[in-house]
Amino acid sequence: MGAVSSMRFLVTPNTDEYMDRNSLWGLVRALRAAGHEALFPTRAIDGFEISPICRQLRIDVLFQLNRGRPYDLPKTIRHVAWFQDQPSIPLDVADRVQSSDLVYRVVPRKDYDPDVKGRCFEGYLLLAMDETMIDAYVPPTQKSVDFSFCGTMLPPLNYPASPAALPRAGWKRAILSLYLRYLASPFAKTKVGIALGKIAREASGGRLPSPETLVSARLSRLLTAPILRAIVNVAELNNDPLTGDWNPDFLVQKMREIVSPQLPALSPDLTTALDTVYAAYALEVPRLIERFILVENMLHITDSVELYGVNWNLHPMLAPYHKGIVTGPQALFGVYGRSRVNGTTTLRSILHRRTLECMGIGEFIFLNASVSDNDPGGMRTYFEPGVHYGEYRPNNVQEEALRWIRDDDRRRKVGQCAGAAVREKHLWRHRAEQIVADLRKM
Repeated sequence: MGAVSSMRFLVTPNTDEYMDRNSLWGLVRALRAAGHEALFPTRAIDGFEISPICRQLRIDVLFQLNRGRPYDLPKTIRHVAWFQDQPSIPLDVADRVQSSDLVYRVVPRKDYDPDVKGRCFEGYLLLAMDETMIDAYVPPTQKSVDFSFCGTMLPPLNYPASPAALPRAGWKRAILSLYLRYLASPFAKTKVGIALGKIAREASGGRLPSPETLVSARLSRLLTAPILRAIVNVAELNNDPLTGDWNPDFLVQKMREIVSPQLPALSPDLTTALDTVYAAYALEVPRLIERFILVENMLHITDSVELYGVNWNLHPMLAPYHKGIVTGPQALFGVYGRSRVNGTTTLRSILHRRTLECMGIGEFIFLNASVSDNDPGGMRTYFEPGVHYGEYRPNNVQEEALRWIRDDDRRRKVGQCAGAAVREKHLWRHRAEQIVADLRKM
């Protein structure tokens, strides 16, 4: 497709969550400022809706977060997929794309990750900041907190005392049995199968459980306390905290090897659901451990600690330092501004949203070194520790944190350098320019 002076974009989030929308709103404004038409829906758009909407609005480019090209998208419409979360990449991504499409990631592709097999452009697109938000920030006159952490914490790991019961369908057992076999068949995944399942539920007056409800209930019966302990143990024992050496696929495979022999033979739908559980624990357990270790280290050197986000208050040791939940950039900026050290952890090196925001407004961020820091998309490919941010390792958290807390001048200088670097290369207008340039090259 040849270059055109202006394009009409439809930019859609994957979900209606704040973080998804926040990841795209700055890009929408930047595309508009560059002379393109960028439409941004008020909600996430389901897969079956998106293609008719694109045709009706005469869209040139569909830009989607964490979604592959829709199967029924007209060939005249180009697609840009931006995968911020590796598990969101469809296994058949190569079969969906067209040669004029773009596929972006925020981290390098591993050998085991799905790829486009050279069938379209594949590159990196990092998060960015809105310059107007940076300009509007007014830093406080003084710091009042030694250390803060903004982010979600996993609740304490509790194990069920007994399996949950299947919901009662209200239908004869034979019909329910047939329905369960339908769920386990490949036919259930086809468009016709999904439609027939919907008709069956509607005809039952809502008494027939949805496939998701039944799978969830059946899965919960399998996840007994010993099984969950085994899953958690794998995630704990096969990951080195605060090293940035995290391999979720290795953890999931280990869970399969250790847990699956303890379970009965599973239908395909339950196997898929169980893999989703494995993936969730492979992410959340190492994240919980890392955040707990970081905050515990900080409490050894200072009582001036503030924690923001859900579930911190559910941990007895951390609850006294939980200050609530902050939503929106201005509230977050307020926390960054009054904190001498803004802490974060990263399972693998990536320019996270909160890290970028803190640096962009010229405040000080403190994060762990990672084995992937020098990989494409890694922190050291764009920033330098000690120049743009503070870095720590598992064996020197307290030493490094105390040094930065005490050195106001150096900390201020690092924040200023970080802010200048973000303005130079990491604004949404830079990402918009990159996307348009890549589209015009194809």
